[in-house]
Amino acid sequence: MTRLSFCPAKRMSYFIGLSVLLGMGFAEVSHANTEVLPPLLAAEPIARDMHSYANIDEVQMTHVYLNLNVNFDRKVLDGYVDLSIAHVRPNSTRLVLDSKGLNIKSVQVFEGDQLKDAPYVLGKKDKILGSPLTIQIAADTRKVRITYETTEDSDGLSWANPEQTFDKKKPLMYSLSQSIYGRTWFPQQDTPAIRVTYAADITTPPDLVAKMSAVNAPDVEHKGTYHFDMPQPMVPYLIALSVGDYGFSAISPRSGVYAEKSMVDKAAHEFADTEKMIQAVESMYGKYAWDRYDILVMPPSFPFGGMEHARLTFATPTIITGNRDLVSLVSHELAHSWSGNLVTNRYWRDLWLNEGFTTYVEKRIIEKTYGAERADLERAVLFKETMDEMKDLEPAAQKLAINLKGKHPDDVFTEVPYGKGSLFLTTLEHVYGRPAFDEFTNQYFKDFAWKTITTEDFENYLYTHLIDKFPGKMSHAKVKEWIYQAGYPKDGFVPSTTAFAAVDAARKSFVKGDIAAAQIDTKDWTINHWQHFIQDLPTHMAVRKLDDLDAQFKLSQSSNLILEYYWLRYALQAKYQPAITQRLQHFLSEQGRLKLTKPLYQEMVKTPSGIKLARQMYAATHASLHPIVDWEIKSNVFEKNKIRLN
Repeated sequence: MTRLSFCPAKRMSYFIGLSVLLGMGFAEVSHANTEVLPPLLAAEPIARDMHSYANIDEVQMTHVYLNLNVNFDRKVLDGYVDLSIAHVRPNSTRLVLDSKGLNIKSVQVFEGDQLKDAPYVLGKKDKILGSPLTIQIAADTRKVRITYETTEDSDGLSWANPEQTFDKKKPLMYSLSQSIYGRTWFPQQDTPAIRVTYAADITTPPDLVAKMSAVNAPDVEHKGTYHFDMPQPMVPYLIALSVGDYGFSAISPRSGVYAEKSMVDKAAHEFADTEKMIQAVESMYGKYAWDRYDILVMPPSFPFGGMEHARLTFATPTIITGNRDLVSLVSHELAHSWSGNLVTNRYWRDLWLNEGFTTYVEKRIIEKTYGAERADLERAVLFKETMDEMKDLEPAAQKLAINLKGKHPDDVFTEVPYGKGSLFLTTLEHVYGRPAFDEFTNQYFKDFAWKTITTEDFENYLYTHLIDKFPGKMSHAKVKEWIYQAGYPKDGFVPSTTAFAAVDAARKSFVKGDIAAAQIDTKDWTINHWQHFIQDLPTHMAVRKLDDLDAQFKLSQSSNLILEYYWLRYALQAKYQPAITQRLQHFLSEQGRLKLTKPLYQEMVKTPSGIKLARQMYAATHASLHPIVDWEIKSNVFEKNKIRLN
């Protein structure tokens, strides 16, 4: 995205306005990485976000206060939000917010302690962006109040009936704001370009528990009334709310797990190494900045592996296997506490700065906690997954700095920002050596702490602090190839591991008929070994051999949903009907994770008979899908392939 340009006179007025605002005394919080938090406004004017109507170049929200009632009978949030604002451009007389799927009841401005009705206009609705909410304000307006309620079109909220939860007793709800779904549960400037603090008063049924990405008191009983404060400034998409019948188990003095009561002990066992992971990343990149790190286990319909809400990660239950095979997800979400939450991509085309750095740090945490062999194995899996997905992506989607003009920002969420982004950083580590790259990364986190940055900001910083500091190792042209060109550079780092040699040998012997399934030694296999074994099975195997494999290892009935996913995906590719008939619908009903759902539909629609099956599966299971997953399947599977749903 091109930055806005300003004539000298306008630029001077901006800096005059900013210099006044910077002396207004925003709340400051001590932090080990940066002793005093910076003001909430950037030191320079910020260009508008193409995925937001917000006039952040004129007025910016700096603090959010939510006062909401959680109504499970109607499945709505109703109440009001107070937005504290700062005038970036002096004498600005309008505030433009993002709104989608909301029923706006009234808008008021604060005049001292008094509230006064304010003229406002809710603009034309765009199917992706929603509507601009334009509020008339005075040059000295510092706070506005919007009274509203959510609707069935509030896609950032998910409501689970008791039968959709683990305990089957009480309802549950949660919010999910990334990328642009925050505007669907409260009107706001819905862009990662700004930072806010927030507070909230939440009213719930007395037998349910509310949790937010804020200061949570695990041992305090609230009985239906909850107050939350978030003193550290963060981007708006990290504001999160969940209400359910939650229990708590401490992992360490500064970390713990919330989950439905039947899941608490299982989750606490699965995430027992969380404190070790926190200490591992602190030893590399400085003290954890957010005071507590807790994990909230979501219901089966949760669409992602995890969501890195500051202080409170939302995690999928699909990673709870009993053997800690999949705890790399925790290391990933924890790593976001540095890359993503502390240093944040300014726009969604810069997502690779969040996810590439986070995936790189994730593997470093795994290496420190579980050893280099496991980290190397996971890097090899990441490389293969990235290369496999890039084969199916258009060249424009293979770039780190992707062009999202006219597209939904969710289109950026492929393996590219995660895998290619991480492998770019790993390549830099191997070219310059770990000590030099660690020094660079540490300084990067310090210099950009509590800020939002663009790809160009990073690129220029990289040249100054690494590339030009050690000339002759990597050219500017090579950096630009990584960031702005499609594909994977020929001299890019390729991870290797010897861990799969025994897996390859066992598969080869089984396929040739030299051994039966019972003779395959899997006692030391993790989910990564199983993934490697299944994905490279030939798709023309005899049914009796697949029956043997399935019966021996109960792949179609695995308690590990990730393992079952790989088996069902292979079953669709190999047309192995017993697994498809017996388990596919059940699998799609019992979980709703996007990464485990969308690829199965993509496999189904490759054949005429598969299209018929996809329609049947969708009709039977779509009611339990999160709106984000439902939209992805309808838009990027059915509509993309010109398939009608009926």
